[in-house]
Amino acid sequence: MKERTVYEQSLPAGPDAAPSASAWIRAIAGEGLAERAASVITGLVAGATARSPHGGRIKITATLEPGELRIEVRTPSNGFPQSTPPGWAECSSHAWSMATRETEDHYSAEASVRPMVAVGS
Repeated sequence: MKERTVYEQSLPAGPDAAPSASAWIRAIAGEGLAERAASVITGLVAGATARSPHGGRIKITATLEPGELRIEVRTPSNGFPQSTPPGWAECSSHAWSMATRETEDHYSAEASVRPMVAVGS
């Protein structure tokens, strides 16, 4: 049976959100995923911060399962959709998969991080 652990955190949207989230996810991810997970969450939180209204909060959910870490960020939207979240290119280069959803009221982004697998010998 797969072991699944869910972690949640809420941060004020602002300049300290991404560094705080990065430190938090490193502790959760463990040695094999920590660096890539930190890069991914930094991009996800930067995108949420850019879309969050003044005084908004960012909710982060991290789900750790054997072989995968899923990260989701959610925030109320400031109503100004952007085509590409800040830091998206850097973030996506470390994620296995990524997606965003944005409405007038809310913004969410999620990513999956998996261990690197050596191809060929």
